[in-house]
Amino acid sequence: MISAVLLDLVMPVMDGYDVLNTLSADPALSSIPIIVASQMDKEENEGKALELGARDFIVKPYNPSVLRKHLDNLIELYESNIYLNRIERDPLTKLYNKETFYRRATDILEKDSKLDYTLLVADIERFKLVNDSFGRSEGDRLLCYIAEQLDQAVSARSGICARLSADHFVTLLPETLSENAFSKIVSITEEHLSHYPLNMKISLKFGVYPITDREIPVEGMCDRAILAADNAKGQYHCVYTYYDDSIRTRMLREQKIIDSMKTALLEEQFLVYLQPKYDLESERIAGAEALVRWEHPELGFLSPNEFIPFSNPMVLLLKWTAISGIKPVPLFQTGYEKAKNMFLFLLMSRGRIFIRPISRRFLPVLLKNMGFVQVSSTWRLPKPPTLKIQSS
Repeated sequence: MISAVLLDLVMPVMDGYDVLNTLSADPALSSIPIIVASQMDKEENEGKALELGARDFIVKPYNPSVLRKHLDNLIELYESNIYLNRIERDPLTKLYNKETFYRRATDILEKDSKLDYTLLVADIERFKLVNDSFGRSEGDRLLCYIAEQLDQAVSARSGICARLSADHFVTLLPETLSENAFSKIVSITEEHLSHYPLNMKISLKFGVYPITDREIPVEGMCDRAILAADNAKGQYHCVYTYYDDSIRTRMLREQKIIDSMKTALLEEQFLVYLQPKYDLESERIAGAEALVRWEHPELGFLSPNEFIPFSNPMVLLLKWTAISGIKPVPLFQTGYEKAKNMFLFLLMSRGRIFIRPISRRFLPVLLKNMGFVQVSSTWRLPKPPTLKIQSS
Protein backbone atom coordinates (compact mmCIF):
# COMPACT_ATOMS: atom_id res chain seq x y z
CA MET A 1 0.00 0.00 0.00
CA ILE A 2 1.27 3.48 -0.90
CA SER A 3 1.30 5.73 2.17
CA ALA A 4 2.19 9.02 0.45
CA VAL A 5 3.69 10.55 -2.70
CA LEU A 6 6.37 13.27 -2.83
CA LEU A 7 5.99 15.02 -6.19
CA ASP A 8 8.00 17.65 -8.06
CA LEU A 9 6.15 19.91 -10.49
CA VAL A 10 9.07 20.05 -12.95
CA MET A 11 9.77 16.61 -14.47
CA PRO A 12 10.64 15.25 -17.93
CA VAL A 13 7.92 13.60 -20.10
CA MET A 14 5.07 14.38 -17.67
CA ASP A 15 5.03 17.36 -15.33
CA GLY A 16 3.60 17.33 -11.80
CA TYR A 17 0.24 18.78 -12.84
CA ASP A 18 -0.32 15.93 -15.31
CA VAL A 19 0.51 13.41 -12.58
CA LEU A 20 -1.97 15.08 -10.23
CA ASN A 21 -4.65 14.96 -12.93
CA THR A 22 -3.98 11.28 -13.61
CA LEU A 23 -4.02 10.28 -9.93
CA SER A 24 -7.17 12.24 -9.10
CA ALA A 25 -9.03 10.61 -12.02
CA ASP A 26 -8.34 7.08 -10.69
CA PRO A 27 -10.66 6.12 -7.79
CA ALA A 28 -8.09 3.65 -6.49
CA LEU A 29 -5.34 6.30 -6.32
CA SER A 30 -7.17 9.56 -5.69
CA SER A 31 -7.17 9.19 -1.90
CA ILE A 32 -3.37 8.80 -1.62
CA PRO A 33 -1.92 11.93 0.04
CA ILE A 34 0.48 13.92 -2.17
CA ILE A 35 3.04 16.53 -1.11
CA VAL A 36 4.24 18.78 -3.91
CA ALA A 37 7.85 19.96 -3.53
CA SER A 38 8.99 22.55 -6.05
CA GLN A 39 11.25 25.55 -6.62
CA MET A 40 8.27 27.23 -8.31
CA ASP A 41 7.11 29.15 -5.26
CA LYS A 42 4.52 31.38 -6.88
CA GLU A 43 1.15 31.41 -5.17
CA GLU A 44 -0.66 30.41 -8.37
CA ASN A 45 1.49 27.27 -8.60
CA GLU A 46 0.65 26.28 -5.04
CA GLY A 47 -3.04 27.07 -5.56
CA LYS A 48 -3.22 25.02 -8.75
CA ALA A 49 -1.45 22.04 -7.13
CA LEU A 50 -3.84 22.06 -4.15
CA GLU A 51 -6.83 22.42 -6.47
CA LEU A 52 -5.74 19.32 -8.40
CA GLY A 53 -5.61 17.22 -5.24
CA ALA A 54 -2.25 17.85 -3.53
CA ARG A 55 -2.54 17.82 0.28
CA ASP A 56 0.52 19.98 0.98
CA PHE A 57 3.03 22.21 -0.85
CA ILE A 58 6.69 22.73 0.11
CA VAL A 59 9.13 25.10 -1.56
CA LYS A 60 12.66 23.95 -2.38
CA PRO A 61 15.18 23.99 -0.89
CA TYR A 62 13.54 22.35 2.12
CA ASN A 63 14.76 21.08 5.46
CA PRO A 64 14.72 17.23 5.31
CA SER A 65 13.60 16.93 8.95
CA VAL A 66 10.74 19.38 8.35
CA LEU A 67 9.72 17.51 5.20
CA ARG A 68 9.78 14.24 7.14
CA LYS A 69 7.47 15.77 9.75
CA HIS A 70 5.06 16.90 7.05
CA LEU A 71 5.05 13.36 5.61
CA ASP A 72 4.55 11.72 9.02
CA ASN A 73 1.59 13.98 9.83
CA LEU A 74 0.04 13.44 6.42
CA ILE A 75 0.44 9.64 6.58
CA GLU A 76 -1.02 9.53 10.09
CA LEU A 77 -4.05 11.51 8.94
CA TYR A 78 -4.43 9.32 5.85
CA GLU A 79 -4.32 6.09 7.86
CA SER A 80 -6.78 7.50 10.40
CA ASN A 81 -9.17 8.29 7.56
CA ILE A 82 -8.81 4.74 6.21
CA TYR A 83 -9.62 3.32 9.63
CA LEU A 84 -12.54 5.70 10.05
CA ASN A 85 -13.91 4.69 6.65
CA ARG A 86 -13.72 1.04 7.60
CA ILE A 87 -15.76 1.50 10.75
CA GLU A 88 -18.18 4.04 9.23
CA ARG A 89 -18.79 2.45 5.83
CA ASP A 90 -20.64 -0.61 4.65
CA PRO A 91 -17.90 -2.93 3.32
CA LEU A 92 -19.90 -3.90 0.21
CA THR A 93 -21.55 -0.70 -1.05
CA LYS A 94 -19.16 1.83 0.58
CA LEU A 95 -22.17 3.82 1.78
CA TYR A 96 -22.44 4.77 5.44
CA ASN A 97 -23.45 1.88 7.67
CA LYS A 98 -26.56 2.27 9.81
CA GLU A 99 -24.70 3.24 13.01
CA THR A 100 -22.89 6.06 11.22
CA PHE A 101 -26.13 7.19 9.58
CA TYR A 102 -27.93 7.32 12.93
CA ARG A 103 -25.12 9.43 14.39
CA ARG A 104 -24.71 11.79 11.45
CA ALA A 105 -28.44 12.24 10.90
CA THR A 106 -28.89 13.03 14.59
CA ASP A 107 -26.13 15.66 14.41
CA ILE A 108 -27.65 17.21 11.26
CA LEU A 109 -31.15 17.41 12.75
CA GLU A 110 -29.82 18.98 15.94
CA LYS A 111 -27.72 21.60 14.12
CA ASP A 112 -30.30 22.54 11.46
CA SER A 113 -33.37 22.72 13.68
CA LYS A 114 -35.14 25.26 11.45
CA LEU A 115 -34.69 23.32 8.20
CA ASP A 116 -37.24 20.70 7.14
CA TYR A 117 -35.99 17.17 6.43
CA THR A 118 -37.42 14.04 4.86
CA LEU A 119 -36.23 10.50 5.53
CA LEU A 120 -36.60 7.89 2.77
CA VAL A 121 -36.18 4.14 2.93
CA ALA A 122 -35.77 2.18 -0.31
CA ASP A 123 -36.46 -1.56 -0.33
CA ILE A 124 -35.62 -3.86 -3.27
CA GLU A 125 -38.74 -5.87 -4.02
CA ARG A 126 -38.20 -9.66 -4.21
CA PHE A 127 -34.45 -9.26 -3.67
CA LYS A 128 -34.18 -12.77 -2.25
CA LEU A 129 -35.32 -14.04 -5.64
CA VAL A 130 -32.29 -12.37 -7.24
CA ASN A 131 -29.91 -14.24 -4.93
CA ASP A 132 -31.80 -17.53 -5.38
CA SER A 133 -32.01 -17.27 -9.17
CA PHE A 134 -28.72 -15.62 -10.14
CA GLY A 135 -26.42 -16.20 -7.18
CA ARG A 136 -25.17 -14.10 -4.30
CA SER A 137 -22.44 -12.41 -6.36
CA GLU A 138 -25.07 -11.03 -8.75
CA GLY A 139 -27.13 -9.90 -5.79
CA ASP A 140 -24.08 -8.05 -4.44
CA ARG A 141 -23.49 -6.36 -7.79
CA LEU A 142 -27.11 -5.22 -7.84
CA LEU A 143 -26.80 -3.80 -4.33
CA CYS A 144 -23.67 -1.84 -5.32
CA TYR A 145 -25.37 -0.53 -8.46
CA ILE A 146 -28.46 0.68 -6.58
CA ALA A 147 -26.28 2.17 -3.84
CA GLU A 148 -24.34 4.16 -6.45
CA GLN A 149 -27.52 5.47 -8.11
CA LEU A 150 -29.11 6.47 -4.81
CA ASP A 151 -25.93 8.10 -3.55
CA GLN A 152 -25.63 10.22 -6.71
CA ALA A 153 -29.28 11.28 -6.55
CA VAL A 154 -29.08 12.14 -2.85
CA SER A 155 -25.70 13.90 -3.04
CA ALA A 156 -27.11 16.18 -5.72
CA ARG A 157 -29.68 17.31 -3.13
CA SER A 158 -27.10 17.69 -0.32
CA GLY A 159 -28.38 14.63 1.51
CA ILE A 160 -26.71 11.59 3.02
CA CYS A 161 -27.27 7.94 2.15
CA ALA A 162 -26.64 4.65 3.97
CA ARG A 163 -27.27 0.93 3.77
CA LEU A 164 -29.54 -0.07 6.64
CA SER A 165 -29.63 -3.84 6.13
CA ALA A 166 -29.47 -6.46 3.37
CA ASP A 167 -31.70 -4.73 0.82
CA HIS A 168 -32.78 -1.59 2.69
CA PHE A 169 -31.24 1.81 1.96
CA VAL A 170 -31.98 5.04 3.81
CA THR A 171 -31.48 8.67 2.87
CA LEU A 172 -31.87 11.98 4.69
CA LEU A 173 -32.77 14.94 2.49
CA PRO A 174 -32.81 18.60 3.59
CA GLU A 175 -36.29 19.38 2.28
CA THR A 176 -39.93 18.44 2.52
CA LEU A 177 -40.47 16.46 -0.63
CA SER A 178 -43.46 17.40 -2.74
CA GLU A 179 -45.18 14.76 -4.84
CA ASN A 180 -43.48 16.16 -7.96
CA ALA A 181 -40.01 16.18 -6.39
CA PHE A 182 -40.35 12.64 -5.15
CA SER A 183 -41.80 11.46 -8.45
CA LYS A 184 -38.63 12.79 -10.12
CA ILE A 185 -36.40 10.78 -7.79
CA VAL A 186 -38.49 7.66 -8.43
CA SER A 187 -38.46 8.21 -12.22
CA ILE A 188 -34.68 8.66 -12.33
CA THR A 189 -34.11 5.57 -10.20
CA GLU A 190 -36.48 3.43 -12.25
CA GLU A 191 -34.85 4.65 -15.47
CA HIS A 192 -31.42 3.50 -14.24
CA LEU A 193 -32.82 0.17 -13.02
CA SER A 194 -34.47 -0.49 -16.39
CA HIS A 195 -30.98 -0.55 -17.97
CA TYR A 196 -29.49 -2.92 -15.39
CA PRO A 197 -28.30 -6.07 -17.24
CA LEU A 198 -30.40 -8.72 -15.50
CA ASN A 199 -33.16 -10.90 -16.94
CA MET A 200 -35.58 -9.89 -14.21
CA LYS A 201 -37.53 -6.73 -13.51
CA ILE A 202 -35.99 -4.88 -10.57
CA SER A 203 -38.13 -2.42 -8.68
CA LEU A 204 -37.78 -0.39 -5.51
CA LYS A 205 -40.47 0.41 -2.96
CA PHE A 206 -40.03 3.64 -1.01
CA GLY A 207 -41.21 4.60 2.44
CA VAL A 208 -41.39 8.35 3.05
CA TYR A 209 -41.20 9.83 6.53
CA PRO A 210 -41.47 13.65 6.70
CA ILE A 211 -39.67 14.58 9.92
CA THR A 212 -42.00 16.63 12.11
CA ASP A 213 -41.09 15.35 15.59
CA ARG A 214 -37.35 15.53 16.26
CA GLU A 215 -37.75 14.00 19.71
CA ILE A 216 -38.11 10.62 18.00
CA PRO A 217 -34.70 8.91 17.66
CA VAL A 218 -33.41 8.54 14.10
CA GLU A 219 -33.61 4.75 14.48
CA GLY A 220 -37.33 5.11 15.25
CA MET A 221 -37.77 7.34 12.19
CA CYS A 222 -36.14 4.65 10.05
CA ASP A 223 -38.48 2.02 11.50
CA ARG A 224 -41.47 4.14 10.51
CA ALA A 225 -40.15 4.65 6.98
CA ILE A 226 -39.61 0.89 6.68
CA LEU A 227 -43.23 0.30 7.70
CA ALA A 228 -44.30 2.71 4.96
CA ALA A 229 -42.13 0.90 2.38
CA ASP A 230 -43.57 -2.46 3.47
CA ASN A 231 -47.03 -1.01 2.93
CA ALA A 232 -46.20 -0.43 -0.75
CA LYS A 233 -44.99 -3.99 -1.33
CA GLY A 234 -47.11 -6.23 -3.50
CA GLN A 235 -48.93 -3.27 -5.04
CA TYR A 236 -47.98 -2.95 -8.69
CA HIS A 237 -48.97 0.69 -9.14
CA CYS A 238 -47.76 1.85 -5.72
CA VAL A 239 -44.07 2.77 -5.69
CA TYR A 240 -43.98 4.80 -2.48
CA THR A 241 -46.07 5.34 0.63
CA TYR A 242 -46.01 8.20 3.12
CA TYR A 243 -45.93 7.14 6.73
CA ASP A 244 -48.83 7.91 9.02
CA ASP A 245 -49.81 6.50 12.41
CA SER A 246 -52.51 4.28 10.91
CA ILE A 247 -49.77 2.17 9.28
CA ARG A 248 -48.05 1.63 12.62
CA THR A 249 -51.37 0.84 14.33
CA ARG A 250 -52.20 -1.74 11.68
CA MET A 251 -48.73 -3.30 11.84
CA LEU A 252 -48.92 -3.56 15.64
CA ARG A 253 -52.31 -5.24 15.34
CA GLU A 254 -50.97 -7.70 12.78
CA GLN A 255 -47.98 -8.48 15.01
CA LYS A 256 -50.31 -9.09 17.94
CA ILE A 257 -52.29 -11.54 15.82
CA ILE A 258 -49.09 -13.39 14.86
CA ASP A 259 -47.80 -13.46 18.43
CA SER A 260 -51.05 -14.77 19.91
CA MET A 261 -51.81 -17.44 17.27
CA LYS A 262 -50.11 -20.30 19.11
CA THR A 263 -51.88 -19.45 22.37
CA ALA A 264 -55.18 -19.21 20.49
CA LEU A 265 -54.75 -22.73 19.14
CA LEU A 266 -53.84 -24.16 22.53
CA GLU A 267 -56.76 -22.41 24.23
CA GLU A 268 -59.20 -23.37 21.43
CA GLN A 269 -60.06 -19.79 20.55
CA PHE A 270 -60.68 -20.88 16.95
CA LEU A 271 -64.34 -21.71 16.38
CA VAL A 272 -65.76 -23.81 13.58
CA TYR A 273 -69.08 -22.80 12.05
CA LEU A 274 -70.92 -25.09 9.64
CA GLN A 275 -72.66 -23.24 6.85
CA PRO A 276 -75.38 -25.43 5.25
CA LYS A 277 -75.36 -26.37 1.58
CA TYR A 278 -78.71 -27.20 -0.05
CA ASP A 279 -79.57 -29.67 -2.80
CA LEU A 280 -81.77 -27.74 -5.26
CA GLU A 281 -83.47 -30.91 -6.52
CA SER A 282 -84.48 -32.34 -3.17
CA GLU A 283 -84.65 -28.94 -1.48
CA ARG A 284 -82.88 -30.47 1.45
CA ILE A 285 -79.59 -29.83 3.23
CA ALA A 286 -76.93 -31.82 1.37
CA GLY A 287 -73.84 -30.83 3.30
CA ALA A 288 -72.02 -28.03 5.00
CA GLU A 289 -69.05 -25.71 4.60
CA ALA A 290 -66.71 -25.54 7.57
CA LEU A 291 -65.81 -21.92 8.40
CA VAL A 292 -63.17 -20.98 10.95
CA ARG A 293 -63.46 -17.82 13.05
CA TRP A 294 -61.25 -16.55 15.86
CA GLU A 295 -62.65 -15.22 19.10
CA HIS A 296 -59.64 -13.21 20.23
CA PRO A 297 -59.79 -12.23 23.93
CA GLU A 298 -58.49 -8.70 23.20
CA LEU A 299 -59.18 -8.01 19.53
CA GLY A 300 -62.61 -9.61 19.47
CA PHE A 301 -64.11 -11.52 16.54
CA LEU A 302 -61.58 -12.04 13.70
CA SER A 303 -62.51 -13.26 10.24
CA PRO A 304 -60.05 -15.48 8.28
CA ASN A 305 -58.76 -12.66 6.08
CA GLU A 306 -57.35 -11.03 9.22
CA PHE A 307 -55.25 -14.01 10.35
CA ILE A 308 -54.86 -16.47 7.45
CA PRO A 309 -52.24 -14.29 5.63
CA PHE A 310 -49.97 -14.56 8.69
CA SER A 311 -50.30 -18.30 9.28
CA ASN A 312 -47.52 -20.63 8.16
CA PRO A 313 -47.99 -24.29 7.25
CA MET A 314 -47.33 -25.43 10.83
CA VAL A 315 -49.98 -23.08 12.18
CA LEU A 316 -52.29 -24.29 9.45
CA LEU A 317 -51.80 -27.88 10.57
CA LEU A 318 -52.63 -26.95 14.13
CA LYS A 319 -55.72 -25.20 12.86
CA TRP A 320 -56.73 -28.34 10.98
CA THR A 321 -56.17 -30.32 14.16
CA ALA A 322 -58.65 -28.04 15.85
CA ILE A 323 -61.11 -28.59 13.00
CA SER A 324 -60.65 -32.34 13.29
CA GLY A 325 -62.58 -32.21 16.55
CA ILE A 326 -65.83 -31.77 14.59
CA LYS A 327 -68.16 -34.71 15.16
CA PRO A 328 -71.58 -35.16 13.58
CA VAL A 329 -74.11 -34.26 16.27
CA PRO A 330 -77.65 -35.70 16.04
CA LEU A 331 -79.98 -32.76 15.59
CA PHE A 332 -82.06 -33.30 12.47
CA GLN A 333 -83.11 -36.91 11.90
CA THR A 334 -86.10 -36.58 9.58
CA GLY A 335 -85.68 -36.16 5.85
CA TYR A 336 -82.12 -37.39 5.40
CA GLU A 337 -82.98 -41.01 4.57
CA LYS A 338 -83.07 -40.25 0.83
CA ALA A 339 -79.81 -38.35 0.75
CA LYS A 340 -77.18 -40.55 -0.84
CA ASN A 341 -74.13 -38.39 -0.13
CA MET A 342 -73.43 -35.65 2.36
CA PHE A 343 -70.40 -33.44 1.97
CA LEU A 344 -68.48 -31.30 4.44
CA PHE A 345 -66.45 -28.61 2.68
CA LEU A 346 -63.21 -27.48 4.32
CA LEU A 347 -61.68 -24.34 2.83
CA MET A 348 -57.92 -23.88 2.56
CA SER A 349 -55.92 -21.27 0.68
CA ARG A 350 -55.02 -22.60 -2.76
CA GLY A 351 -51.39 -21.78 -2.11
CA ARG A 352 -51.25 -24.21 0.81
CA ILE A 353 -53.57 -27.00 -0.26
CA PHE A 354 -50.85 -28.13 -2.68
CA ILE A 355 -48.12 -28.28 -0.05
CA ARG A 356 -47.35 -31.97 -0.31
CA PRO A 357 -46.58 -32.72 3.35
CA ILE A 358 -49.98 -31.30 4.22
CA SER A 359 -52.07 -32.77 1.44
CA ARG A 360 -50.49 -36.25 1.52
CA ARG A 361 -49.95 -36.86 5.21
CA PHE A 362 -52.32 -34.75 7.24
CA LEU A 363 -55.55 -34.32 5.27
CA PRO A 364 -56.27 -38.07 5.03
CA VAL A 365 -55.75 -38.43 8.79
CA LEU A 366 -57.97 -35.44 9.41
CA LEU A 367 -60.79 -36.73 7.22
CA LYS A 368 -60.64 -40.22 8.74
CA ASN A 369 -60.92 -38.69 12.20
CA MET A 370 -64.08 -36.94 11.04
CA GLY A 371 -65.65 -40.22 9.88
CA PHE A 372 -65.01 -39.88 6.14
CA VAL A 373 -64.04 -42.82 3.94
CA GLN A 374 -62.13 -42.59 0.68
CA VAL A 375 -64.11 -43.49 -2.44
CA SER A 376 -61.90 -43.36 -5.53
CA SER A 377 -60.27 -39.91 -5.40
CA THR A 378 -62.88 -38.32 -3.14
CA TRP A 379 -63.66 -38.49 0.55
CA ARG A 380 -67.26 -39.09 1.59
CA LEU A 381 -69.20 -39.91 4.71
CA PRO A 382 -70.42 -43.51 4.61
CA LYS A 383 -73.95 -42.62 5.76
CA PRO A 384 -75.98 -39.43 5.89
CA PRO A 385 -74.84 -37.55 8.97
CA THR A 386 -76.85 -35.17 11.03
CA LEU A 387 -75.13 -31.87 11.50
CA LYS A 388 -75.39 -29.23 14.18
CA ILE A 389 -75.55 -26.00 12.18
CA GLN A 390 -74.64 -22.63 13.63
CA SER A 391 -75.08 -19.36 11.79
CA SER A 392 -71.98 -17.17 11.43
